[in-house]
Amino acid sequence: MKKIRFIIVAAFLMLFHTLGNAQAIGDAFIVNAAPQGGYTQSVLNIVLTDTVNVSSIIVKVGSLDGSQDLFSYTFTFDQSGGFSNGVGYSRSGYKVSCPLGNLVETAVYFTEVTSVNSSGALSPAFKFVSN
Repeated sequence: MKKIRFIIVAAFLMLFHTLGNAQAIGDAFIVNAAPQGGYTQSVLNIVLTDTVNVSSIIVKVGSLDGSQDLFSYTFTFDQSGGFSNGVGYSRSGYKVSCPLGNLVETAVYFTEVTSVNSSGALSPAFKFVSN
C-alpha cells in the first residue's frame, strides 16, 4: 500500500512540476547583416525544446549584460502579423525566427530569451552574447 501511495504522489508531483514550468529555450542565436549607417538588420533564431502551452516569448537585447536598451518585445506565440519597423515572427516546428529590425550597431549584443506558458510561468532565461 505504501508503494502504491508513493507512486501516486510521485506521479502527481511530476505532473505538477511539468504544468508549472514554461518550455525551456534549447538554443538561440542572432544573425546580423553588415552594418550600414550605424545600424544592422538582425534576425533572432530560437530553438524551443517543446511548443506545448507556450503563450509568448520575451526577447531583450542590450549593449550591456541585463539591459534591454537596443530591443525589447514580447512576441505572442504563433502571431505572425501586426509588427512594425522590420520586426517579425515565423515558426516551423520548434524553430522560431524573429527579425528584430534595425539595431544600433554595437561591439557586443547581450541577448536574453524567455518563454512564458499559458499559466504565466516563465522558463529559465536563455542568455548569450554575440557581436
